[in-house]
Amino acid sequence: MQMPQLTPPKNKRIQNEYQTLFLGYNAKKRAGGQEFRDMRNMSSDEYPMLAPRKKRRLVRTITGGTMLGGDTLAWVDSGTLYYDGSPVVENVSADAQLVRMGAYLIAWPDKIIYNTHTGETTRMDHTWQGDMVHARPCMLSGQELAYTAAEEAPDSPRDGQYWLNTGTGGLYQFTGGTWQGIDTVYTRLEAAGIGDGFGDYDVVSISGMDYEAFNLAAATIYTRGTDYIVIATGEMVDVDVNGSISIKREAPDLDWIIESGNRLWGCSNATHEIRCSKLGDPTNWNSYLGISTDSYAATVGSVGDFTGISAYHGYVHFWKEERVHRLYGTQPSNFQLTETQLRGVKQGCEKSLCIINELQCYMSRDGMMRYDGSSPVSMQDPLGDHVMERVVCGGHRNKLYVSCLMDDSPVLMAMDLQRGLWHIEDDTRAVAIANTDEGDFFLDDGGMIWSIDGEHSRLEDGTARDEDEFAWWAETGDMLTQSLMAKTLRQVAVRLEMERGARIMMDVMYDSSGEWIRTMDYSTENKKTVTLPFRARGCDHISMRYSGTGRVIVHGLCRTYHLRDGKTCLNFRQ
Repeated sequence: MQMPQLTPPKNKRIQNEYQTLFLGYNAKKRAGGQEFRDMRNMSSDEYPMLAPRKKRRLVRTITGGTMLGGDTLAWVDSGTLYYDGSPVVENVSADAQLVRMGAYLIAWPDKIIYNTHTGETTRMDHTWQGDMVHARPCMLSGQELAYTAAEEAPDSPRDGQYWLNTGTGGLYQFTGGTWQGIDTVYTRLEAAGIGDGFGDYDVVSISGMDYEAFNLAAATIYTRGTDYIVIATGEMVDVDVNGSISIKREAPDLDWIIESGNRLWGCSNATHEIRCSKLGDPTNWNSYLGISTDSYAATVGSVGDFTGISAYHGYVHFWKEERVHRLYGTQPSNFQLTETQLRGVKQGCEKSLCIINELQCYMSRDGMMRYDGSSPVSMQDPLGDHVMERVVCGGHRNKLYVSCLMDDSPVLMAMDLQRGLWHIEDDTRAVAIANTDEGDFFLDDGGMIWSIDGEHSRLEDGTARDEDEFAWWAETGDMLTQSLMAKTLRQVAVRLEMERGARIMMDVMYDSSGEWIRTMDYSTENKKTVTLPFRARGCDHISMRYSGTGRVIVHGLCRTYHLRDGKTCLNFRQ
């Protein structure tokens, strides 16, 4: 075995170390000089340089707690749903889930549907009640059915003529020279306003009739008018039917909903069910005609409650804390539900589910995750052991924005997914984050809608304004020398770019003493680039804290070391 050769160091008394790379937040104890163990209002926008975030812009102030993006912004203000800046629907829950499905804007659990193209409002649940309806046989189109009632078939029938066999109750039609049995008998139910609020092929339940054959758990309305509906009953009667009659179209009670494949999907912890609406029709959840547009329902037997729902890679994902159920297929006949055990969505963090840069991101019990459809990967390491609750996530360009209670304190931070860097912004508590064609916004817990990038929006009202000037700061980890040579730090030079009116201060902590010492305080009345040196004490290591106001960009710094007398270092070479 060949031993390494020991050689003395080069005879240099002065050494410079340059830093032109500034990374992000790292809560770990071993955070280095390029990382920051604490910060506020910082950003990766100028990476690899160090810079504060941009100012936001207040768009408007509302009273409510929900918001949705899309082609334009939608929100709930004082119980009224707003779309494109205008009130469109009243009596909406302040914390309603808002979902888009084509032209439909859906508020849940209110089960309200607003058509953004026509301005029409529909409610998923609809009930007609009355004490009497008239029932008579009819054609599928609703046209009255003319027939001959007798025990024997009519003599010399004409083609298309109907005959009701009073002996057997069967209905026949004369076609092609013979009497053909009619399997499906349609009934027209007539009453004032009975058809209002229903649509063709709605599936309804009928109850309360004193003619028991008409009390149906699931009846399809084949056609309707204002004062009639047509259903299939198998009964050939022409009678008045009385009772406490109720005709209902109902949507299930679900914890969360989402749109995928032109259907509305949801899941319920009360029933352990996964449900979807009829294709293209969010009002019908009980249509089972055996065709491709049918509704769908399945019971899930896995342990634990559902904690969220998302649509990703064309599949619907039903999340629990320790698993995910994925639904494959294009129609009820080939729908397939699978179960995969993995780190799922943490309870209470259903709003953390979002897609950024083709990745599904969410909060698990083990921290923030990114998921590409196979296995989740943790993004939590730089955040250390902080406990994060009630996480809300959203996207802005290449960044994942995360609002949460971190160790019971509100924090808004961003992760640059392209560079893998976390930056803490401030203590804002965002309750919703939305992306639109005109910008990215978040709604804070005070009812203020902010433009993240500070751009003006046509949705602004009288409360709109630019954000006030804010203070920023970033505290580095320990800056150690890059070799084992015994050195004394003598000087640090910082190169800055400053906007007019900006200010920067620098503090230094020597050898983890816990005492911050102000070494520099500089401001400018003009935009300029400056190099500011300051003298340092002899020490083993330092931490630095940059702080200030206004727009300052730190391009880099140079640390100058002096070799201590009487010290040597051994460099090992192979």
